[in-house]
Amino acid sequence: MKILVAKKGEFGEKYLLGEVRYGGEATLKTYVSFAYTERGIRVKIEAQGDEFFSPYKGDYRNETVWNADAVEIFLSPYGSEQWYYEVDFAPTGAWFTGHIFNPDGYRGYSRGENGPKDGVVWDIKVENGWWTTVVEIPFDFMIKNEEDLKRATTLPWRVNAFRIDYKNDEYLSVCPTNYEEINFHVPKGFGRLIFE
Repeated sequence: MKILVAKKGEFGEKYLLGEVRYGGEATLKTYVSFAYTERGIRVKIEAQGDEFFSPYKGDYRNETVWNADAVEIFLSPYGSEQWYYEVDFAPTGAWFTGHIFNPDGYRGYSRGENGPKDGVVWDIKVENGWWTTVVEIPFDFMIKNEEDLKRATTLPWRVNAFRIDYKNDEYLSVCPTNYEEINFHVPKGFGRLIFE
C-alpha cells in the first residue's frame, strides 16, 4: 500500500499520477500534494495542459462532472473500503461532493450530503499551461463523531487522487488500482494518508 504524507500547514511532497490501472506513464504530468490544518485536509492537484474540455460551466454542483476533464479526491477517514468521500472539480469551476457507498469494492454510489458545498473550500486557476486546484475538505465533512473529530489526524485514513485527461483519453491516479478495467472506485487500491 502506497504511503502518502500530509504536512501540517504546508504542502509536502508532490506525488506523480500515472495510468489508473497499473501506474504507467501519462502523456501529461499531474501531481498531487497534501497538507492539513486544524480545520481539515488540504489537497493540491497540478495538471499539465493547455486545452481542457468541460461542458459544465461555472460554480455549481454537477453529478456528471467526471464525464469530461476533471480531478477527483477520494478520502476514507476510517480506512473503510465500503464508505468514503469523493470531491471532484472541473477546470471551469463545476464540482461534485458525495458520500460514497461501495458494497462490492468496484462500484460506488453517492448517498448525498448535507448542504450545497458542505464546507469544502477551493480555488481553481488555469494559467501558463497548468490547471491547479487547491481544496480544503473539513474534517467535520467526513467525521461526524465528536471524539473521533478530536483525534482526526490519528485515524486510519485511506486516499486516492485521480485525473481524467479527456483530450488524451487517459485516466490517472496517484495509487494504481491494479484492476483490469478503468475504474476509480476500487478502494483496495487506495493509499494510506499519514499526517506529519
